[in-house]
Amino acid sequence: MANYARNTKDRTETPNQSYASAAHSIQEDLKTLKEDGAKLASHLTEDGIEMARSAATQLGEQVQYAKAYAAENMKTLEREVKDKPMQSVFLAFMAGIAMSMLFGRR
Repeated sequence: MANYARNTKDRTETPNQSYASAAHSIQEDLKTLKEDGAKLASHLTEDGIEMARSAATQLGEQVQYAKAYAAENMKTLEREVKDKPMQSVFLAFMAGIAMSMLFGRR
């Protein structure tokens, strides 16, 4: 019975009134969509900033690890050169020859 009353009411509405009602409904939907879009952009920006901070922290940790690793390997290399100077000179000479063959004139 409620459907019948609503259908009857719809029939008595003039076309201009129904267009105005539809236009108002669309305006409200667009306003809500705009607000929701702004909220989404704000959340995405916040999430992006948090992800960038996390990545920067991880990168900093990796850089510290790489520095420590390089320093340890440098100490090992220095120790090896001091312990075996002739072998070190020979290896450096051979590496130089290999590099000149690879990058020499063709």
